[in-house]
Amino acid sequence: MARKPSKPKPVPEAKAPLDPDRLTPAELAAVLSSTGLVALTEADILQQIEQGAPTNADETMSLVAFTAWLVEAREKARRGR
Repeated sequence: MARKPSKPKPVPEAKAPLDPDRLTPAELAAVLSSTGLVALTEADILQQIEQGAPTNADETMSLVAFTAWLVEAREKARRGR
């Protein structure tokens, strides 16, 4: 019995790597949630922006700057400021 030629499997399109200095709020939420330490949604990030979280001029966000801001905000809340 002859084997049928198999169809080539489609190759997934390569995604550009994320730039940690230029993440959309949705990407930032996904990255932070993937750590298992926090569970954030895009809506959570947008709320943090309204509360003063730093953004870039193009409305993207830096992972490092946001994380530093978040730590500082939580520390201030812990101290009751």
